[in-house]
Amino acid sequence: MVAQMASPACLINGTFGVFLVPVTQEFGWSRSQFSLGMMILAWTTALSFPLTGRLMDRHGVRALLVPGMFLFGATLGALAIMPGSLALFYFLFCIIGISAACTGPVPASKVIAGWFTKRRGTALALSGFGLAFATAFLPAISQGIAAHYGWRSAFVALAAYILIVGLPVVYFALHESPAIVTRRLDPHRLKASLIVAGDFAKAAVLSLELRLCLAASVLFVLVSSGMFAHLIALLGDRGFASSDAAEVVACAAAGIGVARLYEGFVLDYFGTPRVAIVLCLPSLVGILMLHYGSSFTLYLVGGLLFGLGVGGEITFIPYALSQYFGVGHFTRLYGMIWAASAIAAGIGPVIFGVIFDRMHSYAVALSFAELAVASTMACLAFLPPYRPRSDRL
Repeated sequence: MVAQMASPACLINGTFGVFLVPVTQEFGWSRSQFSLGMMILAWTTALSFPLTGRLMDRHGVRALLVPGMFLFGATLGALAIMPGSLALFYFLFCIIGISAACTGPVPASKVIAGWFTKRRGTALALSGFGLAFATAFLPAISQGIAAHYGWRSAFVALAAYILIVGLPVVYFALHESPAIVTRRLDPHRLKASLIVAGDFAKAAVLSLELRLCLAASVLFVLVSSGMFAHLIALLGDRGFASSDAAEVVACAAAGIGVARLYEGFVLDYFGTPRVAIVLCLPSLVGILMLHYGSSFTLYLVGGLLFGLGVGGEITFIPYALSQYFGVGHFTRLYGMIWAASAIAAGIGPVIFGVIFDRMHSYAVALSFAELAVASTMACLAFLPPYRPRSDRL
């Protein structure tokens, strides 16, 4: 939980909109140029996942998670003192992308999958509650610091949060399942398990279940990343203060947290992938309210509903993979989907930024988001029932 609260998936995605306007205004960049940093981060993460996933399987999560968190915190500190150089900005986001491959949901889900078999959905959901909790409060806190002391001070505060709070807790408290550690320390068992997992994973890649999960995740992340990155700017263009816009982002993050409290139980209780359609539906309703709403109250409710749907999708994908294919090759399969989703997370903000730069409005971007979420729900509707445990690895 703490590892996810101090990961780029939380801090960058949650606070990106806080820095969008002040940084672009100070340096004279366009919003699409600033948003390109997210795409560079995402693509770097995707390219790093194959190597980091293999290293985690061989040497353990701690071996990469601890240095990854330190690298992330140090890079945020460097962003606080950077000059107005786009090349340097993109380079620093490339470094954050490498650290993101070592931290966040993939290593956290691997640790949880090793500890839990029954009620795995509940465990995955609760583990992500910390991420949602941090995402709910960090935008408002960062916005307050940026408003009073400047955006550079906000980056310093985020770096201190990682290095002083998150890193020590993970270093001293994180432990993997004894079964996973034993298998890793035995080279013969490790080699045999990797061979079996590799053959099974090749078949899994060709399966309808994995492809539908991949498509659903990519489409949804494309929308959620763009929405979170531009939501503050979107509401600012409608005449709302940055502090009010940050409240809407906080409501969206709070929705993710609320969803984490019930979605795991729902997944475990109903035992069917079709329930994911219901879990994602609030996002579509929320985007429609943000698109066509005319009052701040509607925007707050829309942000909350949007977050509820995001929370449902975040937990469903790793849960579905473990139910369809087991945990023997979980890191490889989830890492592949997360890598593709990371690329989508980088493209989403750029799409929103390019649309705004050309149209001087976010209306078309919101229509695109509505269509993408509807397509996500269509992919989930075609998922077959979960496989019996005997057919998993």
